Amino acid sequence: MNDFKCPLCGNPVEQDIRYCPSCNADLYEMWQNMYYQNVDKRYTYTEPAGRSNTLCKLESFSCPPYGLLLYLTLENEDRPQKAKMVLGATLKGVGFYAAVAAVWITVAHFM
Repeated sequence: MNDFKCPLCGNPVEQDIRYCPSCNADLYEMWQNMYYQNVDKRYTYTEPAGRSNTLCKLESFSCPPYGLLLYLTLENEDRPQKAKMVLGATLKGVGFYAAVAAVWITVAHFM
């Protein structure tokens, strides 16, 4: 009995094939990067540890262009909660740098 399923389309696949015959997903690459738990003959995906939320916020705040790229990347990966958090930190960073620039220009103007 075949217990392996394609993580992308869910169709049964043989253990030793590289690509899914239904959706052409690279199974070897997916199985290398995923951790499986057997639950009622189904497999569930557990995301490997990535960047912490604090690090993402700090990077996005301190460098807004990087934060924008990170936001777009997370949106494409269909991770809307983390993308929204990164966008918020990016916009706060833009506001902070705009306020610093306004104060700097005002102080320079009166000197």
